[in-house]
Amino acid sequence: MAAFGGTSLDEELAAVREWLPAEQIEALRPDYISVHLQRTRHNRIKAKLTPPEDYPETHLTLTLESPALPPPLLRKLTHQCEAVVAAAGEGPQVMPVLRHLHNFLCGNRFTTCWREVRRAAQLVTDHGGRVGLDEANGIVTMRVEQRGYGLTLRIEIPEAYPDVGAGFEVVRHTFPEAMMAAYSAQAEDAVRKCVGGQPWEDALRASNPIRGPGRKGGGSDGTPTVRVTNEHMRSLKHDVRFLKKVTDLRQVNARRENRNGTLVASAQDRRSARRTLSRLQKKEGAADEAYEKKMQELEAREEAIAAGLSADNHSDDAQPSLSAVVGLLVRKLVLEIPGEECQACGELAFPESPAAASLSDDTAPMRPCRVFCGHYLHWDCLNRWLTEPPFVRSCTHCNRRIYHPDWPSDYKLLERAWANQQAREREINDVSDFLGVDERFQA
Repeated sequence: MAAFGGTSLDEELAAVREWLPAEQIEALRPDYISVHLQRTRHNRIKAKLTPPEDYPETHLTLTLESPALPPPLLRKLTHQCEAVVAAAGEGPQVMPVLRHLHNFLCGNRFTTCWREVRRAAQLVTDHGGRVGLDEANGIVTMRVEQRGYGLTLRIEIPEAYPDVGAGFEVVRHTFPEAMMAAYSAQAEDAVRKCVGGQPWEDALRASNPIRGPGRKGGGSDGTPTVRVTNEHMRSLKHDVRFLKKVTDLRQVNARRENRNGTLVASAQDRRSARRTLSRLQKKEGAADEAYEKKMQELEAREEAIAAGLSADNHSDDAQPSLSAVVGLLVRKLVLEIPGEECQACGELAFPESPAAASLSDDTAPMRPCRVFCGHYLHWDCLNRWLTEPPFVRSCTHCNRRIYHPDWPSDYKLLERAWANQQAREREINDVSDFLGVDERFQA
């Protein structure tokens, strides 16, 4: 048996047997060594070493495998181990390689999120930000800014990641406090959902703090698209005609002579008008019930998708959550939102300065307003879009329905409110024309 400096391969194998628990040793022979090195179930490596016949004069060969670590990281680690073997010369090589792998697993918490950390760092540096990495303690510090809106984010990767979600702290920011609190709460909820088995993209959609149309619970992913169709326009015209008929029929029973107050219509005409009105209301009520049933079925399907109940996008194993934090607080909040345009007026939704009054004044008409899909419009622009025809619009960015809980989700209610307003305006105009009131005195 080959030996060098009084240390034989048999002695190295004995040292491995003493150092590692038996369950981590798969094979331990002079011609083949296979062991598992593990810190957590997601942070483990299988090392296969093959000493040649003239070992240690000729260096051993090695192969590293891991179901959790990405191939680029394994290749990098393989090159490091080959350098350790080369540095050993004709001395012992087995234990130095295994100890290097052990120290790597125990001294680098980023092994379980190596690809996530690289992508996050690339995202920040590509936009002029700064990234600090503390591998031993699993700390990522990011500083990023866009149009004066920015934050400093401290993310901690726990030892048991991803079974334990990524922790984070917003050290500094220039956003309104209420807005920052809302996005931080959404990020925390998304991390919990990732630990529960949802991919981070689905977790972000499911953690939407704005409740979906007709929903009793939290947000949804808004996948179903609601478009302005010919059916919607026909429904609007139908409602306007219905309200006009109801108004005319009620006037038959209410119109009186100006001088003596007697009813203009005959008893037979009034009776016929009441019967017609009753039939119209029953027919319209039945149509409304059918519509409500249809909408409830649609909302139930949307809710199932939003809750992430599909087996296609939910796992029993915890999913990585670092990307959820970075995707929401860095990419979305800092890099996208400050430069987003209001879809109604085309101007920037957020003011040039984070200290602008429109960000802190809850009554400012030009304050940014976050809609269901996550994009922003000015409050005044959104109010016009949701209270004037066609009432239902799709977001130009993501093609989802534009919705906000401050306005009814049922567009029929908006249609009727608008139709009633139009009817009142017509009545005022009719009275003004009848009395000959000049427009200058209508105010």
